Amino acid sequence: MNIAKEMLASEERSLDGQSLRIADVAAIARGEYSLKLDAAVLERVRESRAGLEALVERGTPIYGVNTGFGEMVHNWVQDGAALQENLLRSHCAGVGEIFNREEARAMMVARITSGRIAE
Repeated sequence: MNIAKEMLASEERSLDGQSLRIADVAAIARGEYSLKLDAAVLERVRESRAGLEALVERGTPIYGVNTGFGEMVHNWVQDGAALQENLLRSHCAGVGEIFNREEARAMMVARITSGRIAE
């Protein structure tokens, strides 16, 4: 792991939902490129978050956000952050070897892109 190298990446790739190539994802994962979220992408993230927060404030049940999962769906959750942390812990238990830094970075870039946040 070379955090200094990542901070000094000579090239930057913008996540705009249009131009990212597989080679870019690999280079970002290796720390050769830095990643920048396009302003329009950030705005969509902010809008999505604001909409979600408004629903939560009104008391609207949102599966996995303020309710439990599966059979626990009818249980209201007060601590959403703890719910998400526990979800990650439960999903990572017993899945094999830990991903290396490059694999994890590539998956995060792919997840952002595939989550239609950038489109």
